[in-house]
Amino acid sequence: MLDATPDIARRSPPDEAAVTPSGEASLFSPGTAFAAVFVIWMAVSLIAGVTAFLAMGGRGFGDLSYVMQPMLRYYGVWFVCSLLIYQVVLRFRGSAKKWAAGFGIHLLLLSGLTLTLPFVVSPNNWPDMLHGQRAPGFHSLSVIVYSYCLVGAFVLRRYRVAERLKGQAAYSELQAVVLENQLNLARIDALKMQINPHFLFNAFNSIAALIEARRNDDAYEALGLLGDLLRTAMTHASDRFVSLDDELTFVRRYIAVERLRFGDRLELVENVAESSLLAEVPALLLQPIVENAIKHALARRTEAVRIEVSARSDGNRLVLSVLDNGPGFADTGSAGIGLVNVERRLRLLFQDNAELRCENDPSGGAHVSILLPLASDAAENAAPGIIPATDGPR
Repeated sequence: MLDATPDIARRSPPDEAAVTPSGEASLFSPGTAFAAVFVIWMAVSLIAGVTAFLAMGGRGFGDLSYVMQPMLRYYGVWFVCSLLIYQVVLRFRGSAKKWAAGFGIHLLLLSGLTLTLPFVVSPNNWPDMLHGQRAPGFHSLSVIVYSYCLVGAFVLRRYRVAERLKGQAAYSELQAVVLENQLNLARIDALKMQINPHFLFNAFNSIAALIEARRNDDAYEALGLLGDLLRTAMTHASDRFVSLDDELTFVRRYIAVERLRFGDRLELVENVAESSLLAEVPALLLQPIVENAIKHALARRTEAVRIEVSARSDGNRLVLSVLDNGPGFADTGSAGIGLVNVERRLRLLFQDNAELRCENDPSGGAHVSILLPLASDAAENAAPGIIPATDGPR
């Protein structure tokens, strides 16, 4: 139902790069980024170990284990170091003072790695790597790897910033849509509330006319029928959509009240396909149209007024129509407040997916037809928007 509006306005914006605009988890959210970095470093260590094993002509698991152990220790340290590098890049940015502090931390971290890695890789021969013949190549490799880690950290940070901006833009757009939807719902409720006092005014007028004509029994029966109508209206007071069956029940009870006043001058004919009875329609959709037909048809003819209500499905659309045998529309381009109200509600609820047509029937009388999308949940077709309309005579 349309009442189930997401309460997005009270939620906080999404975490940095935690979600994409589509709402799915980001590829570089903290958990997936940690796992991706770990897998990358383990893959590098495996490739480096297998390459060294093949280069030395090793044979068997013993030689492979001998080569892989220092590789795993070496790149394991780089895995931890890469996480620290990213945190430094992430936290020390913005002002020149922060950039300078970050640069100093990077120097300290690189110096610590230079002193630590020889002990980790070769506990029994660390002096040769620290300051011996192998030291220049070993330290140069450390600087190169650190540089790659630093570049990767900056790229990842930029990606996450871009993801965060996209997420915030999508969130802002969603907020705007939800707020517009809430505004439209308020407009719909306001239009619906216009119908209730208008209907009650006419119903009490009918009862007053019965009392004035000293038709007390009919007036008493009309009050009972009006009570049933009000009970039905209160039952569906918060519903913007009801089944067509419920809407037709409301129309029948309204006609019953009016028939006590006009007697045999008023006739209701229903031509409704049984398959359409469960279709959802906006609440109080047909009653204003029927009321409009009775008011104008009875005022302009002395013969009996026939109101025919029809409903059928046409593909994926529901076609509703109200036809009377009155004099028809004086101007097919104008409509009274009841029809204007219905048109506005349809546009608010369905935008361009619904249509209201007012025309004179070739055989005589006014013909009002409504085309609605057939859906078990009419909220699927909801869309913001409203059309301007001016009240005019029928």
